[in-house]
Amino acid sequence: MRKVVILGAGISGLTSAITLAKNNIDVEVYEIGERPKPMFNVAINAFRNYGREFGVIKKISKIGVRLPKMDKIYKIFKFSPSLKMCEIIKENKSEPFFYTFLRGKDENSFDQVLFKQAEKLGIKFHFKQTIQKERADIIATGPRRVDGVAFGYNYKDLNIEHAVYIFYDNRYSPHGYFYILPYKDSADVVATTFCSPNNYSKIKEYFLKAIKENELIKDIVKGATKVCEISGYGNFDIPSSAYDGKNYYVGEAAGFQDISKGFGVKFALLSGWLSAKAIIERKNYDELWKEEFLDDLIYYFKRRIIYHKKTNKDFEEDIIQGRITKEKEEEIKKIPKIVDLLFPFYLLKWKMLRRI
Repeated sequence: MRKVVILGAGISGLTSAITLAKNNIDVEVYEIGERPKPMFNVAINAFRNYGREFGVIKKISKIGVRLPKMDKIYKIFKFSPSLKMCEIIKENKSEPFFYTFLRGKDENSFDQVLFKQAEKLGIKFHFKQTIQKERADIIATGPRRVDGVAFGYNYKDLNIEHAVYIFYDNRYSPHGYFYILPYKDSADVVATTFCSPNNYSKIKEYFLKAIKENELIKDIVKGATKVCEISGYGNFDIPSSAYDGKNYYVGEAAGFQDISKGFGVKFALLSGWLSAKAIIERKNYDELWKEEFLDDLIYYFKRRIIYHKKTNKDFEEDIIQGRITKEKEEEIKKIPKIVDLLFPFYLLKWKMLRRI
């Protein structure tokens, strides 16, 4: 029986391992850390469930891995730099805007739920060990470089409604956004910046500035219990190939992540599953992932081009326009024709210079 070796025990690597083991393939996983990634204590991630992401749970359920307990979010508050608000409420409660879930060391986190499933299947893990990639089949080692960063804290007892809060303000999250993401009785409060190297080292400074100066954020965190620090980075790419003739690259090791907003778990799951499917069914991995989500990666890159150029004045206008239709589900705006036309230029510039 063939043995498949995987480097990395994050969500993409674990998904590959589970899929292979369920098809009676011997699997070994090497993880340089002392436990499955990520190494932080706890953080909150989410699946979006609107626009082109609608029906996300049905889409990822076909993968066949056990999903963690998730919280449903039916309300979004968006704020301009002057704190004008756009409130978006889900009138049809059958489908939320977001499914939030835990990441990290918590036993109910997505990572630990996948790890327990892998252990039950008899998958062999080698923690605090690594090997040369030439000896591996699937590369799931996470981000290769820094193309975006985030910093914040997980809190208990925040003064918020059970909703996602998004603040657009280049003073605190240049080329990114500041968000509050809840899960049950806790929430992450985080500043982000994307594709802007000059800001990466300043992200903690931006966060602290926001909770000191932004009156609403200041009120939200007042009296809350700080649980742990959250920080991380990601990389983004649209590769021409994620297979080099020997290795299948999955998750962020391939650059599979939403460059517009930073979401990556969906792509980690799908690419992990498809790499295993390519091995099991002897199919072309590049054809599989391109059919599944290449259009999404291109769309999010185009959205990044638009977001990246927005000024605080633009954000003010966006929120004012959004307030007119606050009763409706958020609709994804059409990509301007000029962005469609210039997309190849921007992608080439990104690949060569890491600049938008």
